[in-house]
Amino acid sequence: MNGWGSLFLTVAPDGTALPCHSARLLPIEFPNVRDSSLHSIWYDSPGFNHYRGDSWMPEPCRSCDEKGKDFGGCRCQAYLLTGNADNADPVCSKSPHHDRILAARQAADHATAGLEELTYRNANNSRLFFRADAPREPDATTKLTSEQASSALLQRTELAASATGVFWLESDPVSGGNVIMTLEAGVGIPLLSRSFSARSQVNGYGGGALCAGPESVFAVEASGQQVYHIDTATGACSPLTDDDACYGGLSWDAAHHRVLAVREANGRQQLMGIALTDSESANCILHESEDFYSAPTVSADGRHLAWVSWSLPDMPWVASVLWTASIQRDGSLTQARRWPSPSKGSVQQPIFDGDDVIVLSDHEGWWQPWRLASSGQWHLLDGTRRIMPAPPGNWASVTTNAFPTVAGYVCGTRPESGSCGCVQGMKKQACGSQGSTSTFDAWLCKARGCCVLPARPPGSTQCCRSIGQPDMPSRCPVAKSPFLK
Repeated sequence: MNGWGSLFLTVAPDGTALPCHSARLLPIEFPNVRDSSLHSIWYDSPGFNHYRGDSWMPEPCRSCDEKGKDFGGCRCQAYLLTGNADNADPVCSKSPHHDRILAARQAADHATAGLEELTYRNANNSRLFFRADAPREPDATTKLTSEQASSALLQRTELAASATGVFWLESDPVSGGNVIMTLEAGVGIPLLSRSFSARSQVNGYGGGALCAGPESVFAVEASGQQVYHIDTATGACSPLTDDDACYGGLSWDAAHHRVLAVREANGRQQLMGIALTDSESANCILHESEDFYSAPTVSADGRHLAWVSWSLPDMPWVASVLWTASIQRDGSLTQARRWPSPSKGSVQQPIFDGDDVIVLSDHEGWWQPWRLASSGQWHLLDGTRRIMPAPPGNWASVTTNAFPTVAGYVCGTRPESGSCGCVQGMKKQACGSQGSTSTFDAWLCKARGCCVLPARPPGSTQCCRSIGQPDMPSRCPVAKSPFLK
């Protein structure tokens, strides 16, 4: 957590805002997003200020030289073990209540009762909360199973589009996998059998398991973590890779007719170019000097590549760096160089606008869009200070959130007004679409010459109007998509 109310907040289903997911058990009143703005909650609410800093700390925490590292320990743990959340965390050896931890350990060491075999938490075991022979339909005497409770939840991610169509991943509560979906006559249907699940395990967080080419879709199959080539016309599916590595961060390189990907094996990562057939150039390593890679993206003319890297001990949301390189005619890279942000921070979601690169960065303490000009100068596109977390954690590739481009424009929702804005260079122009203030996501893609932005009031199917395309909503191929209803 890095300290109480320091990095993130959690919003419960009833709207209660919490500085950590367990804080609700404390005898503290917390604000609700239905009644207060995020700005007011974060800065002004007593609940979020209760344990900030070190002025609240009792001894020995107040004079401890480690307080800047552990921030007094866990408040919820202190409350549950001592009855007072202000106390030093008993887990710390300096805490006056540490004897409770020692006594519990000693009792466990001398326990006479046998221990049952541990069931470790993983993707498969997490779905085994119900008995196979349990009634599937609840009645007055049966409890609702987790399978039944979650069956109505659908998650849709990784929107991708090309001349061949619009595609996305949709969770399947029954199998627990991610189904590749496409649009047919405005209705979402599976592209393949539901037995094919697409998910990347690169970086542990996954992401970038899907990308679209002009005639095909490419996906990472969940069980084997290999890249597959999927013919959208016939549904034929064939592997492009066959090794012990994991793949993610997929991106289509039209100029060289290949898929770019992040490859992870034996604790190391590489940026790869993956050939579509044996007759084409062999798979090649494009870059491999960094600890971690994500979000490779190619310029429209196919001459430049951008990506994000970070190195231990940093996590990608703490410090990451933008890289660019020139792509030679044979597909290899040259003139690869780092572009550190003006101050330390995280950089995400690079996209090209001509020779410039646009990214999201929090190096000024807020997630804001920045333009890195080919001259090496950083320019702020929108100075609005936004209290919001990093875009969803697809650290292998983040391509469907925040602000993909259409015809050189950058679109995103403004949480303050709920409206959509288009940014070109340093100039911001309204594009006429109203957005939902309940989400910071803006799904946007280039599909058959128009942009798609499901940032709208509830019940509306209005899309973002791309500059110079006033009739875009009527021509939008996904205007009647099920996730716009």
